[in-house]
Amino acid sequence: MFILTINIAGMVLPEGTTTETLWTQHNELACTIAADVIDIKEWLTETAFNRKKLIEGLDKGVYGDPQHICKGRAARGRLTRVLDIADGADLQIPRIRELQKRLGLVDH
Repeated sequence: MFILTINIAGMVLPEGTTTETLWTQHNELACTIAADVIDIKEWLTETAFNRKKLIEGLDKGVYGDPQHICKGRAARGRLTRVLDIADGADLQIPRIRELQKRLGLVDH
């Protein structure tokens, strides 16, 4: 969840944005992307997760490496994979869909 959340967020944030900046200045973005990622993970595993604990874990991950750059080399591929899974599962993932449109990836 951590990697998908920061990579997807990093796709629309300025190049070089760190996890600390994401978490402190773009927290709503991070949390809504994380919620979409959790929807996908729940669908894949057919399990309901404790979302509060996962967000708390995301917070710990951010502060475990606050200078980690959000957008890595594999970010676009991860976003595409998430979109493919959501399409196959008919998942809404509204925030990620919004970012998909913003990035012009309608036909990924």
